[in-house]
Amino acid sequence: MYSRFTWIGFMKSTKEVLDNYKAFESLLKTQLGKSLKRVRSDNGKEYVNSALKSHAASQGTILEETAPHSSAQNGVAERLNLTLVGHARAALAQHSLPKFLWQEAIAHITFLKNRSPTHPLKGVTPIELFTGQKPNVLHLQEFGAKCWVLDQSGKSSKLEPRSKKYHFMGFADNSRAWRYWKPETRQILKSQNVIFPPPARLHSGGDDLEAPQDEQEIFEEPATAPAEGESKAEQQKPAVPPSGRFTPPPKSAPQATNTQPGVQTSSQTHPNPSQATNKPPAGQSSSLHVPKAPQTTNTSSTVQSSSTQVKNEPNATKPLDAGSLLSSGSPLGLHPLPWSGPNAPRLPSLLNINPRPLKLDTRSISLPTTPAITPLGSPSASPIMSGIPLPRSHRAVPRPDYARLNERGKDTEDNDTGYRSKYAKPIGIAVTRDDEIEEEWKEYAYTAIKAHEDDGHPSYEQSLSRWDAEAWSQARDEELANLKHMDTFELVDLPPGQKPLKAGWVNVLKRDADGVATRYQARVIVKGYGQPAGIDFAEITAHVLRSDCWRLLVALAAKNDWDLHQLDVVGAFLNGRLEEEVYMEQIPGYEDGTNRVLHLRGSLYGLKQAPRVWLLTFSKKVIDAGYTQLESEPSVFIRQDSHGCLAILAVYVDDIAVFTTKGYVQEVKAELMKLFKMRDMGELGHYLGYRVTRDRKEKTITLTLDTYTKNMVERAGLADAKPNSLPLPAGTQLDRYNGPPLNHTYQQDIGSLLYAALATRPDTAWSVQHLSQFSSNPGPRHTAGVKSLYRYLKGTSAYGITYHGKLDDNQPVGYSDADWAQNILDRKSISGLVFMFCGGAIYWVSKKQPTIALSSMEGEYMALSLAIRHALWLRSLFWELGFPMQHPMSICTDNTAAIALAKDPQYHGQSKHIDI
Repeated sequence: MYSRFTWIGFMKSTKEVLDNYKAFESLLKTQLGKSLKRVRSDNGKEYVNSALKSHAASQGTILEETAPHSSAQNGVAERLNLTLVGHARAALAQHSLPKFLWQEAIAHITFLKNRSPTHPLKGVTPIELFTGQKPNVLHLQEFGAKCWVLDQSGKSSKLEPRSKKYHFMGFADNSRAWRYWKPETRQILKSQNVIFPPPARLHSGGDDLEAPQDEQEIFEEPATAPAEGESKAEQQKPAVPPSGRFTPPPKSAPQATNTQPGVQTSSQTHPNPSQATNKPPAGQSSSLHVPKAPQTTNTSSTVQSSSTQVKNEPNATKPLDAGSLLSSGSPLGLHPLPWSGPNAPRLPSLLNINPRPLKLDTRSISLPTTPAITPLGSPSASPIMSGIPLPRSHRAVPRPDYARLNERGKDTEDNDTGYRSKYAKPIGIAVTRDDEIEEEWKEYAYTAIKAHEDDGHPSYEQSLSRWDAEAWSQARDEELANLKHMDTFELVDLPPGQKPLKAGWVNVLKRDADGVATRYQARVIVKGYGQPAGIDFAEITAHVLRSDCWRLLVALAAKNDWDLHQLDVVGAFLNGRLEEEVYMEQIPGYEDGTNRVLHLRGSLYGLKQAPRVWLLTFSKKVIDAGYTQLESEPSVFIRQDSHGCLAILAVYVDDIAVFTTKGYVQEVKAELMKLFKMRDMGELGHYLGYRVTRDRKEKTITLTLDTYTKNMVERAGLADAKPNSLPLPAGTQLDRYNGPPLNHTYQQDIGSLLYAALATRPDTAWSVQHLSQFSSNPGPRHTAGVKSLYRYLKGTSAYGITYHGKLDDNQPVGYSDADWAQNILDRKSISGLVFMFCGGAIYWVSKKQPTIALSSMEGEYMALSLAIRHALWLRSLFWELGFPMQHPMSICTDNTAAIALAKDPQYHGQSKHIDI
């Protein structure tokens, strides 16, 4: 019987596989006196290469490869990858830890896995079978739990606390110390002077968790680590790190090791602790880890591995913070949402859940002063108490339950209910509950994990081996059925002289405004980058809805009390018919084994002309239904019937916002759903990343990007940073950086910030405009500026634009301004303008002027020209929407000379060079 003891290693790139393999091979030879006989892996290039094959041959090791797309042939290793990542994701979400700590989480989960009963081992833990000694689990703590660390820096005053609160990260390698994360410096430190608070008691809500009053209090003292010398018997066994970590030899001189980019690792030594602390366990470790030993036949030492890479997981949604709120009189109409205060719900859920307190059975108490440790996999292990979600029991699920998208799927190794009841014996205190309470707590815990994760876009290969592979398979089947229903292609022999385009899959996990997953979507796409121009396509231009037009329609909806709903076109591009002859290879996973290809009759995602073909198809059908396409905004269609009922369609590819006279929306939607296959998304609450919050009684509609902003800040690793009060310090003027290129994600950051600035954050427009000038070669100061902007957004994520329908606004008002030669790079002035309607901004811009202004009057005059051009477009749009302006639109500026020149363009010295 193999122990299934697990090692795990972390690599920055697949180029390090061979070095890690050699290090692990040396570890086995030195510590265990064993040689590798067989190694089984998938077909990843990191394993299937000449260097590894040559080394294995020199050592007499046989390399085995699984068949393509047959992860079950290496099931133990593949299942292990999903188990570790799933548990780590839940552990990070439990304490709202940033996702760049994924390595620390997986390290600790591996440590726990080696000390948890396993079904194939008949209830024995891997480490017990591997070393012959039962593991001591009394010192275990929940990953990410708050801990108090003695401050021995010598920098604190006499009246400051002697300890500080940090997050537990696991056990140190090769030393008796606890590892912890210090958020303010982004460091992983270690210390022997650590105290853990007593475990929290559970109830249905709030911050202070309590046990029911009729139950006995059982958590009284913090856990203590094993005493010195307690594990002597284990020290006589092979000196393999109990955590399953190994470290390959350094390639160069020793350097400071980082657990991940941006996280420093150091240690504190405390020779004379001044207070009682928990002693860390002997020989516990928590940094580097490798795949576990496999179960194969006729071999005495075998290793299975997988090339699955672990990526940074984006954060689960944290409780909304109020931040510093703008006053109600904000000139741009920016307001925090009413649900963003301290009373905001901590765990928004799709389900109506009313969790009840757990019942604690004190009859099985064996260690009354020590917190209970329940082995992983026990039926009584609570996801909230242990920090690791329980595996799902085997059941037939026809469709995925989107409230549980972050829980693990079927675990063929550990997920046997009968086994759990037989072998998983709780140590110390047993936590019992009836089935109904258990299910409620599962719903409560799983729904809290919001899935703001990068794995919402898995590749086709990744979707085959994920825990939710069955759901992705069902999404692909639905897509194929839809393609056949739409008569999108036919299977033919490739005509001579034709070259087929490649096919692929794009997978997207659809989410709502809170980031909660709602639907699996798989798309068949054509890799259109191989299309020859003039043969496979001609015109490709396709317009989309402008953001300023969208905001104007929302303001009009608030003012006129319109219904506001949303439709989603199913397979929008498939509705278009192609005029060109286009051929595509067979779809991956659905090949028939021949060399035949697909002749495309209908438009398909990925084709260069697909957006244009779809828009022309949609426009023709709705125009035939009586709608008129606006000339000022071709993505908007309007119709008014004989009874005066108005219907406006705002189209952004396949997302359609429907504005109608009150009470008319259902009729309009029913008519549109006869034209195309659509999903009725109901009243509009989330559109193009915007959260739409409406108070119909007060006639207000608020637009925010709170979820997008929080995800953006978390992705930058600044979720726990101190917020700034300003986007950039006052008077900021950055210069170019002429040093060597730096390794960063500056361009990606600017793109993310730009979307927010154009959508709902005019307060960041100038800052983003200024920082974007340095995208070609940003330096340290520019990167610091981006971080400053992120910190400002962290504290103001709930800011939005509110439109008040009760205000007596019949037409917009514009405001124009400009600095004069403030840009030190080229001395060009910056134009700034904003148009207000119904108390909120509908259009704004911060833009560098094309020429250098010779005076402040000239700079203001050019900004005024930009404002007038937009005012003319707004006037045309209002007229086409049926709201002609009764008076000239007002545009305000503060430069007397510019106003005088605009009123009377006379010839004088300051304007004689202006010809237009």
